[in-house]
Amino acid sequence: MVLISTFTAPIEGLKHQQPCVRVVFNDKDIGKGFLYINEHVLAWQNDTDSQIGFSIEYPHISLHALSRDPASFPHPCIYIMLDGHAELPGLENESNGAAEQRDESDSDEENTIEITEIRLIPDEVESLETIFNAIRVCQELNPDPQDSVSEEEEYFDGEYYGAEGDMYDDNMEPDTDQMNALNLNGSDGRGDAPAFEDAD
Repeated sequence: MVLISTFTAPIEGLKHQQPCVRVVFNDKDIGKGFLYINEHVLAWQNDTDSQIGFSIEYPHISLHALSRDPASFPHPCIYIMLDGHAELPGLENESNGAAEQRDESDSDEENTIEITEIRLIPDEVESLETIFNAIRVCQELNPDPQDSVSEEEEYFDGEYYGAEGDMYDDNMEPDTDQMNALNLNGSDGRGDAPAFEDAD
């Protein structure tokens, strides 16, 4: 499955544009560029090397979150997680994290779940919430077509089920090990992100 495509500048359906956004792809800083949040794709292009960039369809985004905790990452950012290993078009050398993760998968394929991590770090920190909300809206417009769980099965009497099958009440905040480890405010495309203490 192709998780990331070569960059194509979105023309129609733009929800937000943000200049001066640095991207860390897994553990590799790939520079600063222009971010496009389109109704159908999340796209970014490097300012100095037009061959480095990407377009991601929203169903491939399993999680996006707003992180302000320096213990998780040194800079405030938008954290994006893709299910599966992805290589960045135009980037010759993969990040060390991606290489190590694939090596682990080769040695213990059944027990390793491959993911790709992307962090968006805008120069204008105040734009983080705007970026987060624009991605959330676009994810809601593009549900995963492979999701076999119907809304009737997923929602009942004010309750919903998380990705691991945990049941939550509308008044409860999801509390998964992964969210705790990253200390993030996140959204999986199902609706508003839960509010954490570090959010404004």
